[in-house]
Amino acid sequence: MIVELFTNFAMLIGGSVLVYTFGVRGWPLPALGFLTGIALMSILGSLQVVTAQPTTPVATLTLTMLIPAVVWIWLHKKGSAPSFRILPIFLFALFAAAATAGLYLAKLLNLSPDSYRYAQIGSLFENSKMEFVQPSLQLKRGLAVPLLHAPANLADQFFLFSVTPLLALATAAMLAWFCQKGLQSDQNNWLNTWALPASAAVLLLTNQFFVYNAFYVNGHLLYSAFLLLIAGGSWLYVRNADVSKAALSGMLFCAVPALVVTRPEAGLQAGLILLPAFVSEQVPVRLRASLLAVLGFSIVVWNGFLWLEFTAAGQTAPLSVIGMFWLGCVSVLFVPFLFTRLYLRVSSRLLACAEIGLWAALMFAAWKETDVFIVSIRATIDNIFLGEGEWGNSILILAVLFSGALIVFRAEDRIFLRFPVTTFIPFGLLLGHLRNVPYRSGIFDSFNRMLLHIVPLAILFIVYSYTSNRRKLFPKEFSSGKKTEQGVTG
Repeated sequence: MIVELFTNFAMLIGGSVLVYTFGVRGWPLPALGFLTGIALMSILGSLQVVTAQPTTPVATLTLTMLIPAVVWIWLHKKGSAPSFRILPIFLFALFAAAATAGLYLAKLLNLSPDSYRYAQIGSLFENSKMEFVQPSLQLKRGLAVPLLHAPANLADQFFLFSVTPLLALATAAMLAWFCQKGLQSDQNNWLNTWALPASAAVLLLTNQFFVYNAFYVNGHLLYSAFLLLIAGGSWLYVRNADVSKAALSGMLFCAVPALVVTRPEAGLQAGLILLPAFVSEQVPVRLRASLLAVLGFSIVVWNGFLWLEFTAAGQTAPLSVIGMFWLGCVSVLFVPFLFTRLYLRVSSRLLACAEIGLWAALMFAAWKETDVFIVSIRATIDNIFLGEGEWGNSILILAVLFSGALIVFRAEDRIFLRFPVTTFIPFGLLLGHLRNVPYRSGIFDSFNRMLLHIVPLAILFIVYSYTSNRRKLFPKEFSSGKKTEQGVTG
């Protein structure tokens, strides 16, 4: 249990110090701090791997605490960092210790063959033997989840029993916080401040598949949390919510690189969920450029490393790795273009082009590989409508509520929440064609599990839309030359 306490406290303390230094206060601090700490740990561990440094989790977790502490000390000496209050810190630490101990003693975990693949990489990370990890395994499983469970090997175990349930609680708390701050921008009352945010968290925590993943060793819950942090953070930024923009920016800069090393498709999806921010004039151009640079550089470093690993193993790097590497290079080279007048003229059309392009690509793939498309659609119907995916009725209820909100209600800036959800459908189905293997019926189908990625965002979109006083049947999502509901100007 000592290892679990050390791991959780390292990420909790490191992330909390960082977001507190930049302006997060109150009850959401532990949740946002824990998620930011996980992101920071993932970045540091990935740097250990790609730079061929000794990969001991002790060093990774120590740096996760040390770097934010150094930042706070430096800013505190300049008089721009806040002081800490002892009583809240003590209470947070006491709760974290009790939760860790209880979850460790309960030892509730859902495992699959994929779980042991993550454990294999984590074990080699802890032993500083990452050179024995096959490049194809690194590509498919990423580094974030193995890094999260690697410290368990210090206690001669393969998994941490407490970190995934705590991640689930932190995700629910973060969802409630996004609801609270976003809705308060419209009207600050008891309903918006407490009742609706609590309802959103309860809706997530009662989702059958979310509860399953709260105790499942895999990357889907972590991926979902990072997606929520990126899209929700961007949304709060443009709504001018009562949140430190420095803190929002800092969390985004941590979450984006961490997302890239979580799953193979993460670089592409990160670009999609950030696209509303890249085209919104309410996001300062320097921040847009910095986010694009961080995303592109992360893609280049990770896929460049994988390319070299395949080459060193005497294998040809997959087209996905080579393509992502060059896409990352193009993203970095595209950064100066964000400052030009030409980009301002074309940016208002990028969202529509991206979404239409995804559906067109899916239609073309379905025409070229009809069998793959038909089998995938049938499997998805089985999983969602016939109960094969073990979602119960929760995913259907969310789909109905989301569709109703999309058709009937109109709310400013909701594109930041809507776009990642609606683009996920063609994007996810396209991945089945790119891997040349159709999706299948059952709880362990990839697309079925990937649906979890957008569940928290869908709930946030639903709550925001249904609390809006603006109703318009079939609202026009894209327009140019004027401010639209997305907060994007043409």
